[in-house]
Amino acid sequence: WEEVIALDPDDAKALERLDDLYEKRREWDKLIDIKRRRYELATDDSGVARLREAADLAATRMRDRELAESLWKEVLQVEPSDDAALAALEQIYDREKDYDALADVLAKRVPGIEDPKERSMALLKLGQLYSDRLDEPEKSLDVWLELLELEPENARPRDAVRKAYVELERFDELEDFYAQTDAWAE
Repeated sequence: WEEVIALDPDDAKALERLDDLYEKRREWDKLIDIKRRRYELATDDSGVARLREAADLAATRMRDRELAESLWKEVLQVEPSDDAALAALEQIYDREKDYDALADVLAKRVPGIEDPKERSMALLKLGQLYSDRLDEPEKSLDVWLELLELEPENARPRDAVRKAYVELERFDELEDFYAQTDAWAE
């Protein structure tokens, strides 16, 4: 089949057979190349699925962080809100302690999270990044306010909102916040 591809790089049947063959042989780098080629030739949604498969192989089988990151970013170029790509990049950036990139990925991922508990956890993580690691009080305030809407009884975002208003010297809004939450004693 490799000879067929050498003669005709677009031969779909040969690409499919090589896909199966390389997977059985565990030739991950060649398999990734074939999946990328099949992605490039696809005329439907199956192409993006192939790209996701390639990214997953790079991360799990080859343990090649740079290749996996590159492939997941490629997925996001095609589908900017792809949750699998965002979740994978979140793991990569979290492990690498790349806080700017992690915050960027989380900010893109949060709107697509429908489960309230998972969304709350993501907002908490994002709020902590903006507050503690990146010194972005304006962004952290927005995140903490969103989390407070989901969990009005949670003291962590309430304290963080208060701190952000003080840090930003937005005392009128702090006063409004105290009035809305009836938290004058705090």
